[in-house]
Amino acid sequence: MDKAKREELEKRRSEFQKELDLKKIRDRRSYIISFLENANYKYKVYYKFEFLNWLYLNVDIRKKDGYHGVYEDFQINVQDSEAKESTHMKYSEINTNRFSKELLSLISRDDNFVHCQLGGDPDLETSVEAFLADPYKFLSVFGVWLVSTKKDWVIEYLSDQEVIRIIRLTGSKPILLKNIILENDD
Repeated sequence: MDKAKREELEKRRSEFQKELDLKKIRDRRSYIISFLENANYKYKVYYKFEFLNWLYLNVDIRKKDGYHGVYEDFQINVQDSEAKESTHMKYSEINTNRFSKELLSLISRDDNFVHCQLGGDPDLETSVEAFLADPYKFLSVFGVWLVSTKKDWVIEYLSDQEVIRIIRLTGSKPILLKNIILENDD
């Protein structure tokens, strides 16, 4: 086999392996992707963690409150006491109109966001409308950030602190607009 043929086969093999690797990564988000496809919502997968990296590099963050591990678990550096508004909500209300109204009082239904999470899963862009169809599905993992594609707001879900934060991103200092404190159902 000549050198050119060998190089071409090696290139094809490398591209095929890359496709397989991307499919494995995409499969880690299959629970949301299948929901979006079944409901005919548009979405886009980002394999290079562009939005999570942007958040990490451009927004004031700190080590997650109460976290003592060795990984880079972080949260946006806002103080709960500085929230413009706080409300309490039961977990069972996440998929209700009450939650939708709380969110839509601050964010447009027409916006798109990118669902980011720690752990090597790809970023996933979709619409606020798709999120509101089943918010719990998007918030069912640890360390979740929903970053607007315009990069002007973020929804941060910290499951261990039982809080959903709606944060405006303007300039260098994030502003905590609303704190939704989650409570167990009785």
